[in-house]
Amino acid sequence: MALPLLAYAVILALTVGVVNAWQNIHRPPAQVVTNQAGVPADYAFPRTAASSLAVQFTAVYLDTGRSADERKAQLATLTVASPDDPSYGYPAGGKEPGVAVLGAYVAGYQQLDPKTARVVVVATLTPSLRRVVLAVKVKQDLSSGNLAVAAPPAFVSAPAPGQMDQLGGEANSALDSRMQPALKVLFTAFAASDNAALQSVGVSGGSVTGGLGGAVTLAAIAPVKVLSCDAAQTDCSLNVSVTWQMDHQGTFVQPYQVHMRSVEGAWRVVSLDAI
Repeated sequence: MALPLLAYAVILALTVGVVNAWQNIHRPPAQVVTNQAGVPADYAFPRTAASSLAVQFTAVYLDTGRSADERKAQLATLTVASPDDPSYGYPAGGKEPGVAVLGAYVAGYQQLDPKTARVVVVATLTPSLRRVVLAVKVKQDLSSGNLAVAAPPAFVSAPAPGQMDQLGGEANSALDSRMQPALKVLFTAFAASDNAALQSVGVSGGSVTGGLGGAVTLAAIAPVKVLSCDAAQTDCSLNVSVTWQMDHQGTFVQPYQVHMRSVEGAWRVVSLDAI
C-alpha cells in the first residue's frame, strides 16, 4: 500500500504545481497607484532636499555681484552637474554694485519621473526688489542618492500675486492672537540679527540664530496658517507670511515655516525656515 500512496502524493504535488504555475502566468498585473506624473505614489523622492538645492542654486546663479567664474566655482560645490556648460547662460556678472538675491522660496513643484523633479523658485532681487522666477530641474542618482541640478534653469512667468503668496495651512484666529506677540519679537529681532532678543523668544537648544543684518525692518505679519498641532495646541508648526520693508525701496513678502511651542504659558520659537 505504501507505494501506491507515494505515487498518488507525487501526482497530486505535480498537479498543484502545474495549476499554480498556470495561475501565475494568467494573473492580471498588480495595480500601481501613481500620481499625475506617473510616479508611484509611495516613491520616496527627497522633495525637501531637492527644493533646498533649487533655492541655493537660484541665489548663486542670479548673484551678478560676482563674476560667472566665481559663481560656477560655488555651484560646483552644490553638486550642480556641468556648471561650465555654456547653455547655462549666466547673467552678466562682476559689476559693482551687482544684483543679489534678497529672498527666495519655492512656489511650485512637479515630480517629472521617479528621479527627477521640477522646482519653481521665486527670487526677490536687490536693490530693485524685482521678482524673478526660475524653473530648476533636480535629479537624484538612484544608486548613491545624491542630488544635482541637471540642466540649465528656465526663466518662467511669475504666478499671479494671489497664488504666489498664498500659503498652505488652516487659519486659526485664536492661536494667531496668542502667537502674534512672540512672532513680532521673533521677526523684529531676526531682521536686525539681534541674537539676545532671538534667545529671549527661543526655546533652550532651539535653532534660531543669525538674521538679516539690518537690511530690512518688519512691516507686517499675516495671520498664521497652522500646519499641525498637538492635541493640547501647545506645540505647532505654522506657515507665516512676513512683509519686509527696505529703506525707501518698498516692501517684499517672504514666507516662513515656524515651529512654536508653549513653555509655561509663553510661546517660544523652536525653529524658523524660509520657504
